[in-house]
Amino acid sequence: MCANDAYVLPAAWLDRCRILLDDGSGASVPAAIWCSGAGHGIDGLPDTEHTWPRAVRGSIRAYARVPEPDAAVGWVSLFRGLPRASHGRVVELMIGKGRAIDLVRLSAQLATLPAVRTIVPDLRAQGVRLLLPNGEFERTLATRVYEADGGRWRPRPVSRGLTLAGLIAKGE
Repeated sequence: MCANDAYVLPAAWLDRCRILLDDGSGASVPAAIWCSGAGHGIDGLPDTEHTWPRAVRGSIRAYARVPEPDAAVGWVSLFRGLPRASHGRVVELMIGKGRAIDLVRLSAQLATLPAVRTIVPDLRAQGVRLLLPNGEFERTLATRVYEADGGRWRPRPVSRGLTLAGLIAKGE
C-alpha cells in the first residue's frame, strides 16, 4: 500500500472495520469520519434515509418554534404536539412525506458506527427527536401560529398557502 492510494469503503462495513491513519511519526491513530455535504444541507448529519413521516400517504401535522427572521437557521426541531407554552411563537406545519429527519432512528443506526462523528448525539441530548432541514422550509405549509400568552397558546390563522420560509421572512 502507498500513502497516495485511495479506497472506497462502503458505510455498511464501518462497524466491522478499524480505520487507522499515520500520524506523521510512524504511529497509527484511529480515524474519525465527519459528515458534511449532505443533500439536506445540515453539516454534521449524514445523507439519510431516516426520514419522517415514513408510512403515510399525505402530510402530517407537526409544530416548531418560529425562528426570528434574521436568524441563520439550518433546521427547526419538530414536535408531534404543541409544546408547553412559555414564550415566543409556535407554528403548526404540514410535513410532507419524507421531508423531516427522524433522529431517534438515525441515532440507533449510527450507534453501530463509532468512527462516524455527527451532531446527532448533541441534538438528542437537547431532546430533539425530529428536525426539518432549512431546504424544506419553502415546501412546508404553515397552517396556524400560536403565540404564548400567560402560560397558554393563543392561536392565530395565517395566510393561505404560506410556507414556513414565507412566515419567517414576513416575521408574522
